[in-house]
Amino acid sequence: MNGDPGKIKPPTKIGRQFVRYVVGFGVGVAIGLAPYLGKLDIPLFTPLLNLIPITIQDTVLPLSAALMGIVAVVVERYGREKITKSWLNKAFIRSLILTLVAFVILICVHTMFVVNVSLDGGFVEDAHRALKKITTFKQ
Repeated sequence: MNGDPGKIKPPTKIGRQFVRYVVGFGVGVAIGLAPYLGKLDIPLFTPLLNLIPITIQDTVLPLSAALMGIVAVVVERYGREKITKSWLNKAFIRSLILTLVAFVILICVHTMFVVNVSLDGGFVEDAHRALKKITTFKQ
């Protein structure tokens, strides 16, 4: 270390970028996991957590939190670039088409693989029998 021993060098450009990415990812994940505060009976978070079915909370919340973190990093990455209007229009059209295709695929997969089981006036054993009947394959 040459110069003043008490002086701290500022981080490099790459170091500053990395810190921005880490902070953005961390904030995105923290916001995505915030509904878990409903388990601690914190006001306003309990109703938010109750909106999500209990059976999928432990899957949906971490995945959505990770996606929020990734989106935060992408926004941080592209937020500082100079982009042209034509590039922005092309990117928007591409992402719109990709979203529509993904939505159609989601509808097709849901229609083919999701089975509604009615439990009105029935017993849980009836639902298990129905599911077993649906999922067994004829050989």
